[in-house]
Amino acid sequence: MSESSGREPGKGLGGAAVAVLDFLEKHLSAFVPDIVKRWASKPTIVEDVRRSRPWHLAKQADGRYLLQIDHEWLVTNNSDAAILIIRAEVNRPEAQGFLVIEGPDGFVGDYPVPPKSTVRMTTHFMIPTTRRHWHTSKWFNFTFTDHTGYKIRKQRIEAKPPRRARKTTPLEMEALLSIADEDERAVAAILKDELTRYTQNGRQQGGLGSVRAQVANQRRDNIYQDSWSSGRRGEQQDIVIGDSRLVSENGDALLARYNGVSGDRQARIVQALLDRISRDREYYGVSYLTAYVMWRVGKLREALETMTKRYEYRPSIVDRVLRRSYVNRVLEKTQQFGYSDVFGFLNGLLRFEHASLSEDDLKAIERFVSGTSESTFQIRQKLASATAHRVAAG
Repeated sequence: MSESSGREPGKGLGGAAVAVLDFLEKHLSAFVPDIVKRWASKPTIVEDVRRSRPWHLAKQADGRYLLQIDHEWLVTNNSDAAILIIRAEVNRPEAQGFLVIEGPDGFVGDYPVPPKSTVRMTTHFMIPTTRRHWHTSKWFNFTFTDHTGYKIRKQRIEAKPPRRARKTTPLEMEALLSIADEDERAVAAILKDELTRYTQNGRQQGGLGSVRAQVANQRRDNIYQDSWSSGRRGEQQDIVIGDSRLVSENGDALLARYNGVSGDRQARIVQALLDRISRDREYYGVSYLTAYVMWRVGKLREALETMTKRYEYRPSIVDRVLRRSYVNRVLEKTQQFGYSDVFGFLNGLLRFEHASLSEDDLKAIERFVSGTSESTFQIRQKLASATAHRVAAG
């Protein structure tokens, strides 16, 4: 009987099996740790799917085409010595590519992989191909070779298709020369200028065109995103108590023109603003400025009611079944958030100018947010905070 195994030899197949196990244990046990250690020290490579890029078809000067595939990888060196990945290949179709590894200084090149560490590797392949390619994913088999000749194979790595360029829906443009009334032309010109401001300081940049907040001596370009301080728990933080106001160069220019003309011309300015509340016109993207001016002239309710009527999408039964939506149109980045930015403006209005709002303004805002499917930011909370502040102030 083997002292180490504790197994008793028997007769027949069972006894033979016990004898084989004893033999293997006696003669191979010394080598098992080395074998396991050697396999465990081999490098591993994993694709970083989030950073890999779609395949791309590039036409050459001679009329031929090259299929470009770029992938990002994470290379882990499990050994106690540095390794070098010297070659990257795709096996179907066969092609050798170019690889670079990120070094400790942040640059990329043919850097070695330090022991017991993980680094980024980028591979780039240019594969001759035909022009016709279906707009679908492609799968490739990769082989990586290190300086010792060890090969790492990665099977069926996906290269996603390039994104199709989506055709945007053009909105109706208005020529200033076609507008006879000088007040209406001024309204259109300022709205057009606000569109330019929005491209520089819009939703993508966290701003709202020319509209900004002034809190004491500080300027804040982002008026609709909220933040709270954990050090003031239980205190009123969603509205600003003290010296704060909203300003807008373009909005205040329209307000100055409105205040500088007679009653009939004032009515034409208001009507010009209301007429340009439309999803199909270029001014849709700066509807927030219309809300700003209408609030300043005491007609916020009329503006919000018009926007609800023209902007709020009311799907029919067929629309619900087919999942159709008016906002499924593909618009330019400066036009995509016209309706939503109105809610963002109201959120900032309540935050920085709640003391200037009349009771009718607060009711109009509450009605506006109660019947919408859009995100209303923190408007409801701010309405409650503004009301509570007024009650506390008597």
